[in-house]
Amino acid sequence: MGGPTKSNGTVKEVTGAIQQKAASLVGAKQTAANGEAKRQQGVAEKEAAKAKQHGEGMVESAKGNVRETIGNVTGDKSQQAKGKAEAAKGDAKKATS
Repeated sequence: MGGPTKSNGTVKEVTGAIQQKAASLVGAKQTAANGEAKRQQGVAEKEAAKAKQHGEGMVESAKGNVRETIGNVTGDKSQQAKGKAEAAKGDAKKATS
């Protein structure tokens, strides 16, 4: 699975911050700037991963709501239950993003 991830973003953020601080202590301005850039890349990657997860949760929640509605209209209890479960899973995914 490609794309941004929260864990990779966190690693970049932390290593960039460490690089920036260490370089600042010894006066290595270019290395400090590179560390700050890496930290900012990590922050951006985490935010992109959160947005992606939220979007996936929205889609899953909507699909579950449609399935539940179809179950309600047709009287199919199985579809209703599956729809509720799918919508809840999507809502949880949105909440953790």
